[in-house]
Amino acid sequence: MAAGDTTLDTVLDDLETLVGRLFDFLELVRQELYARLDEASAADEAPTPETISGLARVLQGRLALEGTLVAGAGVSFAPDVLADSPRRMEWWTRPREEAESQPLPVTFDPQSLSFYDYVEAEWFVRAREDGASVVGPYVDAFGTDEDVITLSVPCVHDGEFVGVCSLDLRAGELGARVTRALRELDRRAALVNAEGRVIASTVVAHLPGSLLRDLEPGRRRGERTGWSVLALD
Repeated sequence: MAAGDTTLDTVLDDLETLVGRLFDFLELVRQELYARLDEASAADEAPTPETISGLARVLQGRLALEGTLVAGAGVSFAPDVLADSPRRMEWWTRPREEAESQPLPVTFDPQSLSFYDYVEAEWFVRAREDGASVVGPYVDAFGTDEDVITLSVPCVHDGEFVGVCSLDLRAGELGARVTRALRELDRRAALVNAEGRVIASTVVAHLPGSLLRDLEPGRRRGERTGWSVLALD
């Protein structure tokens, strides 16, 4: 992007394009999941963890393409969808220091102090109740311990909600990319999420994570993200 061509709208449009591409990936994962569930249904079998094991290849391949921007991706199943597995996540992470993605080690034992009750997580609930969603930034305390932004889509197969397909963006890396674009503007500016939380900024007084309360009521919001790019002059 040429320096003289950057505007508030072009920064937001570029972000919407990026997020749209990542939602396309989630749609691919969702269709792969449906295909495997269809196979189990055609065989008159209850789906099991083995039914969806092939999703790992799809997830690992995409994580390799995205580099370090995407921290992880996968499917989080609704309770009791898979036989003999009351809760299950087919989730792969891409640590910064590792060349290959790895399965996410999580605990689904309610008696454990590290129990991951993902069905109560905002990203899971919003996808289940509202459809495609963008949540964050927030600290991923049960996964990477990093600030992430989660993109999610619900999975409804044969009329039944079966889970959520999601991916985590590293908020810091995304923010660094956006900040470079904002610096090409002829004004001070910030990227904020739907709640007014700063994701990236060129103003020291409005660092990532801070809240901008007095936002313009008529500001443009991204259709996929709900985010806005604001001038802070």
